[in-house]
Amino acid sequence: MERSHEFLKMTLDTMSEHIAVIDETGLILYVNSRWRQFAEQNACTPRCEWKGQNYLSVCDRSAASGDELAGRGGGGYSRFDWQSA
Repeated sequence: MERSHEFLKMTLDTMSEHIAVIDETGLILYVNSRWRQFAEQNACTPRCEWKGQNYLSVCDRSAASGDELAGRGGGGYSRFDWQSA
């Protein structure tokens, strides 16, 4: 199973889209390299630890502080069952 996860991570890191893998509650399990690169280029603390943060809560807080895109972020995710990968 570990090899499957590593293969999936390598595959996600090759994609040009910013991807966060989240669980059913919004908890971030993994972000790809493009996500991390985008975050660092947009005033996120360098080497920010995304794993374990709640994506939906982050979107809500950002939207409350005036980020228009963040307000749409919570509803724009696709579901993938990480455990069955």
